[in-house]
Amino acid sequence: RKHTMTSTVRFTPLCGARTEDPPCYLLEIDEFCILLDCGWNDTFDLDMLEPLKKIAPRVDAVLLSHPDLYHLGALPYAVANFGLKAPIFSTIPVYKMGQMFMYDAFQSANSNEDFTIFNLDDVDNAFENWKQLKFGQRLSFENPDSGVTTERGVGIDVYPHAAGHSIGGTVWRITKENDEIVYAIDYNNKKERHLNGTFFLENLSRPTLLITDAYNALSVQRTRRDRDSELLERIISTLRSNGSVLLPTDTAARVLELLMILDQQWNSNRALAIYSIVFLTHVSYNTVEFAKSQLEWMSSDVMNSFEKTRDNPFTLKHVHVCHNLAELNALPRPLVVLASPATLGYGFARDVFVEMAANPNNTVIFTDRGLPHSMARTLTDTDTPPASLTLKVGKRIPLEGEELKEYERKQREEQLAEDERKQQEQEEEDRKRRKRALAEKKARLENARGDSATDTDMMYMDLDAEADEVLAEVDKLELTKNPFSVDRLDILASQFASERLGHPLFPNIEVHREWDEYGEKDEAFSRLAEQQTLAESGRDPKMAGLGIDVDPSFGFSATDEAKRPTKCISSTITVPIKCTVRYIDFEGRSDGRSIKNILTHIAPRKLILVHGTPEAIEHLQQHCERALKNLCRAVLAPDVGECLNLTSDISILKTKLRDTLLEAMDFVTVGVEGAQYDLAYMDALLTSSGPAMPSLDLLPPAKIPVGHPALYVGDIKLSDLKDVLARNGFAVQLQQGVLMANGCVAVRREEVDGVLRVNVTGVLSEDYFKVR
Repeated sequence: RKHTMTSTVRFTPLCGARTEDPPCYLLEIDEFCILLDCGWNDTFDLDMLEPLKKIAPRVDAVLLSHPDLYHLGALPYAVANFGLKAPIFSTIPVYKMGQMFMYDAFQSANSNEDFTIFNLDDVDNAFENWKQLKFGQRLSFENPDSGVTTERGVGIDVYPHAAGHSIGGTVWRITKENDEIVYAIDYNNKKERHLNGTFFLENLSRPTLLITDAYNALSVQRTRRDRDSELLERIISTLRSNGSVLLPTDTAARVLELLMILDQQWNSNRALAIYSIVFLTHVSYNTVEFAKSQLEWMSSDVMNSFEKTRDNPFTLKHVHVCHNLAELNALPRPLVVLASPATLGYGFARDVFVEMAANPNNTVIFTDRGLPHSMARTLTDTDTPPASLTLKVGKRIPLEGEELKEYERKQREEQLAEDERKQQEQEEEDRKRRKRALAEKKARLENARGDSATDTDMMYMDLDAEADEVLAEVDKLELTKNPFSVDRLDILASQFASERLGHPLFPNIEVHREWDEYGEKDEAFSRLAEQQTLAESGRDPKMAGLGIDVDPSFGFSATDEAKRPTKCISSTITVPIKCTVRYIDFEGRSDGRSIKNILTHIAPRKLILVHGTPEAIEHLQQHCERALKNLCRAVLAPDVGECLNLTSDISILKTKLRDTLLEAMDFVTVGVEGAQYDLAYMDALLTSSGPAMPSLDLLPPAKIPVGHPALYVGDIKLSDLKDVLARNGFAVQLQQGVLMANGCVAVRREEVDGVLRVNVTGVLSEDYFKVR
């Protein structure tokens, strides 16, 4: 029987199907919902997330492939606004570098406009419910430690494997019983300086379902040596011509490869030391520090070099790490600048491009094609870039004059309103607490009345008539009065000692003093030191004593520009394009030829193509239908929102085997080494009772039929059969796909309706039956 899926499997593209939009897909295995990637782009178009909004609350798990905005950019917004509460799974570098991408994206967007779609708190909240994995680690969704709260994930396991495109980038393998689903997009089978290629796909064979992309199906790549050589030659020739170089790149993924190439070249050529290499993002320092601590996720060359020399390749001795344009402008020209983002949609890369574009000595080298309709794509789609571009440029400037005063006035009002709200909440909480405390005291008093009170107790019970009035006026009661005052209800003996004691114990309040390594702490000295510190910082000690922690300028120091309130201004400018513009492919993805070879080798039983232009998807689909005609039953390319039901039409029934039946079965091993399984023919009776799983029982010997139809299992190679027949004394000859035995029996392989059959023809003789 053919291999069939034993679970209900549905696949729905939410974004990134037959387009170059970010990938986001819903995979449903039975009732368990898995979100495959959650990408966005730097346009932050909310309409793109509408399909995700509809299904986000019922997602049970999120699997992320890469750390860039293109694969996880929508997570902060979805978690904050769509009710996405599912645990998120990725490798450790995807988690750390993903945070860098999102921080940099927010800071870059907010520097050009008042960006309100999400904020840094949303980013932090999205990264809280995160589970970090290692390559090859098995994760079972039925394990309570996985964070999955539903039982629908029982039997589903996932395994992350290296994708080779970015540090920590993942190809996901999802299994349930006999089904194996592989999700592989943006992978690279070729080794680079800082990453190994993906080995998993090259060793994968015949998964039940493969979900992959066609993004590079039409591309043809040159060798790594040629690309490295062209990049360095362009950069060095520009520098020696007194021009600067801009490389728009991402925040924390592909930029690591470029940094290694440049730093190694500067190490080997001391004459280049006069030129600066600048890494300019809002999180450039953290990115480099994370890269230093993640060498085990990088290539074998990086690991071997570190083990031998103990020199970290990401020390980057020739790279200046900058976080703003002021630090960049302080460096001498010419220089090489690596700035984010790669699309030039906003951020430092756009600002530096506007500054450098008008100088014919400068060069802008794109290492990524960028998004459709982005500035990067506009400049790289043609051999000759446009003569000029009209851009809307925004920047953030400090508030001054009346605007600053008005802003501070509003801040004061908001702060006072917030303080008043907190005070009201505190008063309400105190009132409830006092009411609870008094109710407890009344209950204890009533209990004391019911017990055999001592004479000492009775002397304190002259307030019974007033107890109810005191409870009615509970809000006026002050619990901080003298405990021996006559209007207190809580001075029975039972309040100060156990009820077993017959005599009251008067309270003795012990002062607990704090000690440190120098002895007892002096509170008076501590207060004096605190007031002195406030005075030195220009703060009013009297304000601090009142619990008001503000300074006269309400938190904004005139000397600290970074903390001054700001506003965004924008203008439309025309930028002449006189610099040299080049595109050199450093995207780190497999090219069309490699993709076709990998798919032919894997030979999945079903194939889904996503993420690519319609032309690329159609081209790859036609190739797979021809190359995998006899192996792949379906090559599908759905549209956004189209739900594919990938469940087999064959009815499937799970049963139990009785021990008596199992012992009576005669198993034989079939298949090749590495893919072997045991097979047996049985005659059994299926019994079922109630909701329990049905079972197979051994038939009585009298009911077992004699003989059964022949059944051919597995595949056969005529060359292997030739060797078997030769060892058994047959004279064999293999020509043009026909195996002749003793000149009278012919064996052929034929395909009928997609099913491979072995046809044995010949004269009815002893040889015929032996061969058969």
